[in-house]
Amino acid sequence: MNSDTTVRLHYADEVTRELSVRAGQTVLEAALQAGLPVLHQCQSGSCGACAATLLQGDVAIRTGAGSTLLPGEWARGLRLLCQTEAATACAFQLSYASEVGQVAPQRCHAFVNAVEALAQDVVRLRLELAEDDWLDFRPGQYLRLKVPGTAVWRSYSPSSSAQRLPQLEFLVRLIDGGVMSRWLGERCQVDDVLELEGPFGQFFWREKKRAPHVFVAGGTGLAPVLAMLESIRRQGGIKPPLLLVFGCRSPTSLFGTEELALLQQWLPTLEVRMAVEQGAPQGCFAGTPLSALTAHDFAHPDTVTYVCGPPAMVAAAQILMSSWGVNPSQIHSEQFAPSAAPE
Repeated sequence: MNSDTTVRLHYADEVTRELSVRAGQTVLEAALQAGLPVLHQCQSGSCGACAATLLQGDVAIRTGAGSTLLPGEWARGLRLLCQTEAATACAFQLSYASEVGQVAPQRCHAFVNAVEALAQDVVRLRLELAEDDWLDFRPGQYLRLKVPGTAVWRSYSPSSSAQRLPQLEFLVRLIDGGVMSRWLGERCQVDDVLELEGPFGQFFWREKKRAPHVFVAGGTGLAPVLAMLESIRRQGGIKPPLLLVFGCRSPTSLFGTEELALLQQWLPTLEVRMAVEQGAPQGCFAGTPLSALTAHDFAHPDTVTYVCGPPAMVAAAQILMSSWGVNPSQIHSEQFAPSAAPE
């Protein structure tokens, strides 16, 4: 490997940045050292925020590195820049515009306004930013919340848009023995203070005003989708055709029906289909959210798709849509899974 290797980063707004990567240095390390706008968070391969598509050249993956990339993502050239070293001159395509990465994550504090039970295992956490504290995020991105009284951080996407700041809402799945779940269920009180950090992630609404949108959400993967739909509702002009397919495991896990019905009143172009895997009630599809999709839903060549939910659902969605001829570059996905085993 040469001592210095040239790497080009191509952004979605047709901006190109060039940098030199030293032997033993990852592309992300070199980009941050050069002050380039690259989205990232954990720098260990567990968050996937620094994913980019290898366009040309040869790379090496740092020994022992983990990865959240799905097999289909790896096959079409996605690599995590925090693990990737340049073996030859190479180029990467980033899925976001150059100005996106210029929004640095902020740390701030927020007060608890309410915790509301939505289903057997889901609550809505309502927060309000502390006075003189602020942050910004794109609909779909996630924030990190520190569990009070611990050193543990958990990642959640707001279900509310940035237009509602200083108010923030999150959908939290309750996990038996989970640190955040225990705090919410046993100790959380109104006016408790949480520390927040963000935004992070490449999963956000791309603001393609005229293209049809298909949203696929499993469980609390609905949260970032709600933020996107709220942003579309607040945007002026004619709304594009919108399809939301939302699913849960059982009727006791199903939530958000009233909120989605209200959204349909505000967004006449929005169609909602609901799916339940076990014991589907009348009006719901039986199975995962994918059971409610057809190839016809992607008939328009410019259809943009957002998929968020458990890793298995996201992987299956990518395979299914690819079999229908959907362009992988038009499929934006985020895996929602417990951050760690119960503690």
